[in-house]
Amino acid sequence: VGFGTAPDVKTDVAFSPKIAALYEFNENFSVFGSYAHTERFPSLDELYSNDFGAGLRPNFSPQLSKEKSDNFELGFVVSGTDLITEGEQFELKTTAFYNKIDDLIVRQRRSFPQYRNVGEAEIYGVEVEAAYDSEHYFAGLGIGLTIGDDLTSGAALTTVAPPEVTLSAGYKMPDFGLTFGYQGRLVFDETRVPLPAPGRFTNIPAEQLRREGFSTHDLYASWRPEDDSRFGGWEGSVRVENLCDQGYRDFLANDNGKGRTFKISLSREIGW
Repeated sequence: VGFGTAPDVKTDVAFSPKIAALYEFNENFSVFGSYAHTERFPSLDELYSNDFGAGLRPNFSPQLSKEKSDNFELGFVVSGTDLITEGEQFELKTTAFYNKIDDLIVRQRRSFPQYRNVGEAEIYGVEVEAAYDSEHYFAGLGIGLTIGDDLTSGAALTTVAPPEVTLSAGYKMPDFGLTFGYQGRLVFDETRVPLPAPGRFTNIPAEQLRREGFSTHDLYASWRPEDDSRFGGWEGSVRVENLCDQGYRDFLANDNGKGRTFKISLSREIGW
């Protein structure tokens, strides 16, 4: 079957079992783990996407095989209440994961075919989530680190996002239904991208994948009175995204992110 023609009808079966366990040492500490085997068929977009120009033979990918992966996850959760004042809540969740993948489907833009299977690959990393909440104050922290390697060629996978840290914090005035908050993203440089082979004009230039790190900062205020109050059912918000007007482009995105953006909303819930 040629790359520019539709493939013959194919029939296949996917088998995806999973087992998970959680053990609580006490009400404040628990550990968890899981194993899953997954099989994913190529999507229609992966099979029939074309990014060649008009007049050229489409770079369809009908040769794709299904992905098969063994996924391992292990982590723990620490939580507590009433740490300093009554009503406080805190939770810390840490998860480590390892995925061994056969026939991973990856994109090679402006190449022929556009998608291909990697013989063997691994993706592994760690995720940390922390959250604090009280009557007036709240905060959150997220850390994500993921590494991917093509075990067949020894190169880094070009579809794995760089490390990222997310932050949130705010102040609540429950008597007035008001919340004032901050949200931020800190994205690190993407450096684990292989250079194109000499003479391979169909590869995306390395500088298009080697994205510089960036940070964005958002501020917001929201208003939602109690349902039994005079203004019950009303909800409003004011938000400023990318406060510092940072120029950036998310990894693998085709377009730059939005600059400083203002959003205002007011809504009324009506029931019957």
